[in-house]
Amino acid sequence: MFTIKKETITTEWWNGSICWFGNTILDGTNWTFYGLDGSVSRTGFVLSHPFDRCITSQDGQYVFVYQNLSTKGVLLKSGKFLREINRTYYHATTYEYPAAFYTSPAGKTYLIHCPIRYDQLDFEDIESGEIVTNISGRKPMDIFHSRLELSPDSKFLMVKGWVWHPLDVCALYDIEACLADPTLLDDGRFLTVDRFMEQNIGAFINEREVLLGATEPDDELPPHNLATWDFIAGAVKNTVTVSGEFGNIVGVRDGIAWDFYKYPKIIDIQTGVVLDKMEDVAAGEQVSSILHYLKRVPPIVYNRELNKVAVGTSENQIDVFSIIQH
Repeated sequence: MFTIKKETITTEWWNGSICWFGNTILDGTNWTFYGLDGSVSRTGFVLSHPFDRCITSQDGQYVFVYQNLSTKGVLLKSGKFLREINRTYYHATTYEYPAAFYTSPAGKTYLIHCPIRYDQLDFEDIESGEIVTNISGRKPMDIFHSRLELSPDSKFLMVKGWVWHPLDVCALYDIEACLADPTLLDDGRFLTVDRFMEQNIGAFINEREVLLGATEPDDELPPHNLATWDFIAGAVKNTVTVSGEFGNIVGVRDGIAWDFYKYPKIIDIQTGVVLDKMEDVAAGEQVSSILHYLKRVPPIVYNRELNKVAVGTSENQIDVFSIIQH
């Protein structure tokens, strides 16, 4: 039997820009660390802009703080300003800011984002600022990149974005291959032969499988279903119908998916059974990278190593969710 456990962290003030920093939670706008044991550490550093999201590099050295439905972001190194980051204005107020960190086997860290065009993924060297993938010959396909996620072994990048009219899509990229030949970033590997199969849900299960989901009708995957895609073998398998509403899966581990559409819940990906849920916790109604129509989208951040999810449920409260096996 599996149940969800909730722990609450009360804060004096925060702006929504939370991310995991090891086993603590960081508010990047004022460089405040919240420990799961109730400890708080702050420096007094405050960014005077309405940033509401942040991410951290694998080693914790770099943090990117940004405004989710805008163009502006700031790179920090060890809590100090490094430089300003921007994305194109085109539909920036419509969908999630695309951003992720990648650290190569050689130890070089990049920010993956779209600094030049909304449809052009690029890798920016954190230290030098060089956009190493911005070469001649790039011909990006017309896709709004968003909700970037790296595989557990950091070898693949998944994009959960959209195309006109609008249609949610997921695409996969071999990172090292793209760094060697950046034109590969212009033609991502879509999930099936049908390049623009409707997919609004995607999350890595492990180093070779992703969990796919559709909440709208599609020829290949019925609505309210989840499927496991082995992207190495190129095969979709184990399609299941979920025994409840879902739409915002933020992480998968040990065969259990975390979903935060409307409220926290955990789903057995082999059977589709909702194992537990907390309907009294409002987690927003996000089901896509397109967010402009929603009144409130709380920050929801997943820690794969701890298998915990932190949610900014109010201006002075962060809730942390974990799974208890009985």
